[in-house]
Amino acid sequence: MPKQSLFYDYIGGHLSPYLYVLTFELSEINWDKSILSYQVVKPFIYEDTFELDDSIITSSLMFSDFVFNVDTPDVFKLNIKKIKKRIMEQGIDPYVVNQFALPVHGLNEMLEMLPKERVMILKIDSK
Repeated sequence: MPKQSLFYDYIGGHLSPYLYVLTFELSEINWDKSILSYQVVKPFIYEDTFELDDSIITSSLMFSDFVFNVDTPDVFKLNIKKIKKRIMEQGIDPYVVNQFALPVHGLNEMLEMLPKERVMILKIDSK
């Protein structure tokens, strides 16, 4: 599961969310699949934009890259096939990308999709 961070910066003199960043371990993204699912963990790690590690190769996300399901509001899905195509059109090998960033203009829409509370389900297998 990716590390989920919400980076803040001063916009118009107010501290505001600036970037939603997903950071993956090496080879954690399976670029051969169409969809990547991950559980949204709220609260995120809140960081200042100065803490953003610019040594990690990052690709921008668009709100339209997300796939939502009302039955599983705590699970977000990314259209990896679409993201991979966009990255390759820029002449970048997607296998070197280990971080995604959603800029502020898509961030507010994404934050509205988050569940209001975190629910954990315990499943016990009787086998």
